[in-house]
Amino acid sequence: MMNGAGQPSGSPGSSHGSLHGSSPVSGDGGAGAIQRLRETLTSLSDADRFAALSTVFAELSEQSRGGASAGQLESMTRRLKQLQQENASLSDELATTRADLAHHATQWESEQSRSREIQKVIDEQRSRLATLQEQNDNLEIQLVTRNNELHNIQTENERLLLQSQRAELAADDRSKVYGLEESKMELASQIESIKRELEKLREDKNREIDTLKAALEDAKRQTMTGADALLATLWQRLAACKPPLVEGHVTPDIPSAERTFDAVYYLAKLAHDIDEDTRVFLSKYTQHESPLREPWETYAARPLVREAIKATLAPGGTALAPLRLRLNLLHSWVSAATIANDSAMESIASELHAQLMGPEVAGSDMNIKVKDYVRGDGHYKFMESMRRYRDRKMAEVYARGSQRGAEE
Repeated sequence: MMNGAGQPSGSPGSSHGSLHGSSPVSGDGGAGAIQRLRETLTSLSDADRFAALSTVFAELSEQSRGGASAGQLESMTRRLKQLQQENASLSDELATTRADLAHHATQWESEQSRSREIQKVIDEQRSRLATLQEQNDNLEIQLVTRNNELHNIQTENERLLLQSQRAELAADDRSKVYGLEESKMELASQIESIKRELEKLREDKNREIDTLKAALEDAKRQTMTGADALLATLWQRLAACKPPLVEGHVTPDIPSAERTFDAVYYLAKLAHDIDEDTRVFLSKYTQHESPLREPWETYAARPLVREAIKATLAPGGTALAPLRLRLNLLHSWVSAATIANDSAMESIASELHAQLMGPEVAGSDMNIKVKDYVRGDGHYKFMESMRRYRDRKMAEVYARGSQRGAEE
């Protein structure tokens, strides 16, 4: 399509003239639109101006096939302003998001620093508490020693008093009596001195006990702050389980924490009891030529499940993977023994029929009686047959359980 100057409206010359307000195709309205377009482009940065011009030129090139008009330029100008507004909005959102991230990072660092400070205070309080406890023990030892000394002195005083009285009754030697009286007075003075020392020791002990109680209360308050954060973290771990064991939006309290640890203790005790009971039966089941004898001896040689739980829960203990493997193996052994026994019980009739109709009984002599079979070694053969059936079924169930545990 040709413009008023005889040039194609989509040519570079036409676009360049439009940007400078000299396009022949537009009237006064087109010139105004181009002027506004030029002002808009001037207000943009270099990168945004390049992107906007690329968009405008693309639209001009597309629309030039049908002929450009002032209304189309006006529409493109509005479109350019809209893009500019969207760019500014996105820039503001990006700046806000960066500020939020910086704020959250600062908060995280503050929480980490506060946690380290609290842990340091707790360690200091524990050290001080141990020192105070040691001092209290020393005071207790001194008090007991002083009491023993006082008792010995009182006993000696009574003995001397008795001797004095006997001396007065037995003879008129007053000099010995006077000597005993002087010794008694010296002992009485020592007793008074020891009593004063004991009273002072009691006061020091009470003062140390009061100081120790205050330190314990302070340490308890400091510990509770860290304990609340630890309890909240453990609660979130329980809420993140699949399926969740607790509701994550509920704030845990001390009774709920106590019940949680009681539940952990009961589950650990239950797993330990099952492990002990299982060892008794499976040791008997695998003592013959069983295909599971070697795997069971390997399992039985390891410590009990309770020891694995203690090693996992101890500070700086082992990872969770060994305990999870032990529990999966215990589940496999219990399932294998239970299902194998149940299957053997359900198969008694079919196995007995197969045994009686087999080549060693009815297969060799159709006139043989059941009592003849029982009087011989038939019941031993039947027991061996059922044992082999149970071992085979237990090996199948254990293999499936072990494979499932390995996949988990």
